[in-house]
Amino acid sequence: MFNRPQNNIVFLDFDGPLYPSTIHLFPENKNPEYDLIHPFISYWKMDPIAVSMLNELNEKFKFEAVLSTSWCSLVPEKDAYERLFEANDLKLKFHEEWMTPRHRKNREEQIEDWIWSNKPNDYVILDDAQSGD
Repeated sequence: MFNRPQNNIVFLDFDGPLYPSTIHLFPENKNPEYDLIHPFISYWKMDPIAVSMLNELNEKFKFEAVLSTSWCSLVPEKDAYERLFEANDLKLKFHEEWMTPRHRKNREEQIEDWIWSNKPNDYVILDDAQSGD
């Protein structure tokens, strides 16, 4: 019998799920000269509890990350996010189509377009109610 790859996806928003409002209290995020990803983004240290939980879930469910964050409009280079994940010890691998399409106005439509185009087996969306759609 043919075994299809898992093809489980986690759609990731950053502000809220990985960067709650408390991240500004981390000493690492108080250095405005450190621009790991982009000079306009002054914080880089993710919530370590969120990182730990995602890493643990990934061990069990083996999913690939697709970025649905609005950060992708500012920084469209995958290697910047790979550096950011590495700096935070976030052990997620990116899907080949690693970000949602930017031609739609809201995040919900961007994720829907990605799902229709890529047909994952299963997916979960991590977003927040304040900035997400």
